Amino acid sequence: MGVTHTFRFPRIVDADWIRALTDEGMLVFAQGFPVLTGSYYESNAFGGARILKRPELVGYEHEGKLIYCKKSCDHFLHINSLPGFLHDSVVSFTDARDAASQGYYPCDVCRP
Repeated sequence: MGVTHTFRFPRIVDADWIRALTDEGMLVFAQGFPVLTGSYYESNAFGGARILKRPELVGYEHEGKLIYCKKSCDHFLHINSLPGFLHDSVVSFTDARDAASQGYYPCDVCRP
């Protein structure tokens, strides 16, 4: 058919390139589509997103004290397995500020 096209990377700020290439994500380029006038469609868009996962915090009551810690904390996992542990006392928090505002104290083991 004899059609040739030179593909080019778009001009993007270095910080955006670094973020795009080090984070998980996807880059999509649309170049070289022929249009009715005999030229080629040359456009691109750049977008990205970053998902940050924070460790889930749990609050529980132990020996009359409200404590919050990471869900993976060894101390919590040990206490959670004890026969007298009140599983109904376990609540989830999005962050330490949320836990503290409800009267929970940070765990001495994992220090969330």
